[in-house]
Amino acid sequence: MARIGSSASLIRPPAFAPVTQADTAQTSLTPEQLRQAPPPAEALAALDRRFSAGSYPLVAQHAATEAGIIYHQREHCPALARIDFIDTIPLARQIVPGLANYKLDTLLAHFSIGRPADRHRAGADVEVTAEVFFRLVRAADEMPQFGDLAGLVKAAGRAARCNIPAQGQFF
Repeated sequence: MARIGSSASLIRPPAFAPVTQADTAQTSLTPEQLRQAPPPAEALAALDRRFSAGSYPLVAQHAATEAGIIYHQREHCPALARIDFIDTIPLARQIVPGLANYKLDTLLAHFSIGRPADRHRAGADVEVTAEVFFRLVRAADEMPQFGDLAGLVKAAGRAARCNIPAQGQFF
């Protein structure tokens, strides 16, 4: 599949979530590097300008994490906050049942996808998550329940919280 475009930005973590030594060990990002990064509102607003209503679903490994970040910043990224997700974890559970777990590293090993040296950095993780998704779609090709995008969404879709009516709004 051809790449249409890409962008990357670090995001300055909020004060209540400082960068720990464990974070630095996993990502190689230091508190000093992240102090120079834009705040979430700025970074997500820039990303939001790349999306429009009716966009295809976003694909993510453990989509709840990404969905939560976007939802909590929804005032700065309203278009992005309305885009639903396809989560590779429940999709993989249905397409390749029986794995010990469905963590990204396990799926990389299952599909013989090389683990990038900068694993746990957003760019690298996006690349390998996309490759996992493509492999899942190819593996699902012969499964009738996954014949189209609607089948993938039914199996592993996660509605954006902005698209879910709040019951309190009706009373």
